[in-house]
Amino acid sequence: MPRSSFTARHSLHTSLALMLALICVEPRVGSADGCKPDGKQCATNMSCCSRECMKPTLQHGAALFGICCTPTTCAAQGKNCGTIPNGDCTGFTLNCGTCTAPETCGGGGTPHVCGCTPTLTCASQGFSCGTFTDDCGKTVDCGACAASQTCANHACCTPGTCGTLGAFACGTISDGGGGSLNCGSCPALQTCGGAGTPNLCGTVCGVGLECCPNNPCGPNLVCESGFCVCGGVGEPCCNGTTCGATDLTCISGTCQVPCGGASQNCCAGSTCAANLTCKGTLCVCGGLDEACCDATTCGTACTAGCSSGLTCVGSTCQVPCGGASQNCCAGSTCDANLTCLFTLCVCGGLGEPCCDATTCGAACTAGCGANLTCTAGTCQ
Repeated sequence: MPRSSFTARHSLHTSLALMLALICVEPRVGSADGCKPDGKQCATNMSCCSRECMKPTLQHGAALFGICCTPTTCAAQGKNCGTIPNGDCTGFTLNCGTCTAPETCGGGGTPHVCGCTPTLTCASQGFSCGTFTDDCGKTVDCGACAASQTCANHACCTPGTCGTLGAFACGTISDGGGGSLNCGSCPALQTCGGAGTPNLCGTVCGVGLECCPNNPCGPNLVCESGFCVCGGVGEPCCNGTTCGATDLTCISGTCQVPCGGASQNCCAGSTCAANLTCKGTLCVCGGLDEACCDATTCGTACTAGCSSGLTCVGSTCQVPCGGASQNCCAGSTCDANLTCLFTLCVCGGLGEPCCDATTCGAACTAGCGANLTCTAGTCQ
């Protein structure tokens, strides 16, 4: 090759290399020490003036080149929640965390700062005094009341007195200002609220005392002539079981004169208890034509269920008949070895049956009277 051609070609290559260097190599703009300012491409931290070469994260690691920038912190920016830019490092952010309820991020009006703006206020609640906790958890003071007033339920009010209820106020009442008043007790025969109005003295409702309006008497009491009573005839049984007089009995919750028993009045329908007969108005037994008394109803004046001189015949007391010297029974009949003579049952006399060992008295011998002989069962 001719030397002139080689020289010309070498000069061309050199010119092209210089042109490529001018195109590919970025002008170096830096500080006095030659570092790169923020915003410039970088490969290492040391090449940046900030000494921070922020490289984006790729799928398989960090990029070869990054950008020089100056990062920051949440504390340096005064932020404590949400995501903020990481200084002037474009595309990079910082997570400053979350807030604790009731605060929210920016809730107090400052972006990226935890805070809370209350919606409950003294005015919105209608409070004129005292304190309360708002919906941000803070204690709010709504002020105080005048010296003569008290704060009750967050409202200023003037306490009342017992006199506002009347002259007969009693017991414990509210003073209307969050406190209470003791209005004392009632005089004798009155109770607090006894007349039906709370905290006012009223007449006691009870046995022997005046009836109360709208509630005449208590349980087992009845109002008679303005007084509460029990235990009398036709009155409720006291305590539901007892009567005031010993001659009264509690029957179905009402005090009544007992009936149906021995020597008691006959019950309705002229009825009496077992082994008793209603005679006149009394229940009796043991008398003539009366029921034979049993072991309970038979008194000292009756024997074997009937009064003296009477015999119980078919559960009824009758005059004994048919025996020696007794009245003849119905049909002029007498017991064995006795005969009805006029109205009496006799034996041992002339023409009369011979008396047996039971009917023969001291005046008869061998079944007949004196000077008579028993022949074929008849005294001759």
